[in-house]
This record gives sequence, structure tokens and C-alpha cells, in this order.
Amino acid sequence: MKEKSYTTAEICEMFDISKSTLFRWEREGILLPVPRDITGQRQYGKDHLRQINEKQRESFGRRYQQIANQVNQDENAFWQLYEVQAIREFLEDDLTGLHELAESPQLSGAGIQQLLKIALDRYQPEDEVFREIISVIWHHLELAEEPEP
Repeated sequence: MKEKSYTTAEICEMFDISKSTLFRWEREGILLPVPRDITGQRQYGKDHLRQINEKQRESFGRRYQQIANQVNQDENAFWQLYEVQAIREFLEDDLTGLHELAESPQLSGAGIQQLLKIALDRYQPEDEVFREIISVIWHHLELAEEPEP
């Protein structure tokens, strides 16, 4: 029994790729040599299907990683902005900013330094606000030391 073969158009439709991409993969040696029928039309077989599928999985894997990295960068940028806003509120004598920092899931090293500077410049160790600042810093230092699950 003869193996089923597929035309260029069928492959392009099946995998949602352009002819130029398919032909480039042939030129680059990503695909096995493609036999042709008596009219010169390419005839792709099941081994070609596997190779194209593998190539697309690799491409999707790289794209997924790029997106995941971008999401991570966006999340870090969000938390940095959140931190700066909360510290600004606190500097305007609004304790809400300090409370938000206490509840945030992370606090950068720069944020910890900024809070420590505020505590030392504006307050005395016996002040309640001084102790709250130190408590927030201590809380985040403990969070940083916890191993991730």
C-alpha cells in the first residue's frame, strides 16, 4: 500500500504556514528532501508532517518563552510602580502607603533602603511609625529568605 502524500497547498493549509516558509525550511535542510511526482509537484509524506510539526512546536515553545518573559517583566514593572507610589504616599505623611507596602507580596532592595532612610531621617526609634517601618522591612526580609515551593 502506497503512503499517503500531501501537496504543498495541503501542507500549508494543514499547518497554517506560507509556501515561502515551507520552501525555506526545505532549502535550510530542516525537512527531508521532498520527492516530486511526474508533473514536478512536491509530494510530502508522514515524515515531513512529523518534521513540520516538530518545527512548529519549537517555534511555539520559543514564542511562549518570549511571552512568559514579557509577562514577568511587566509584573516586575507593576510592582516597582506600586512600590514607588506607596513610598510617595508615605512620604506625604499618609500611613496608607506604609500599610500597602506591608501587604505587598514583594519589596525591592531599593524600596527597603528607601524605607530605612526615611525611618532614620524622620523618626526616633521610640516612635510608633519608626517601629512600623522596621516591621515592614523585617517582614519583607523574612519573605525573601523563604524557599519557593
